[in-house]
Amino acid sequence: MAKIEERIGIVETKVENLNEKLDDLKIDVRDMHDCLDVTREGLTEKLGEMYNASCSQHEALAKEI
Repeated sequence: MAKIEERIGIVETKVENLNEKLDDLKIDVRDMHDCLDVTREGLTEKLGEMYNASCSQHEALAKEI
C-alpha cells in the first residue's frame, strides 16, 4: 500500500486536474453565452425586419382593397 504522502500527492494531482477542467468548462460556457447573445440579437433584428415588411405588405393590400 502506498504511503500517505504518495496518496496525498495523487489526490492533489487529481484535484488540480479537476480545477483545470472546471476552468475549461467556464470558458466554454462563457463562449456559449456570447454565441447565444449574438444569435438572439440577430434573430431579434430579423424578426423586426420581417414584422415591418409584413406591415408594409398588409398596408399595400389594404389600399388595393
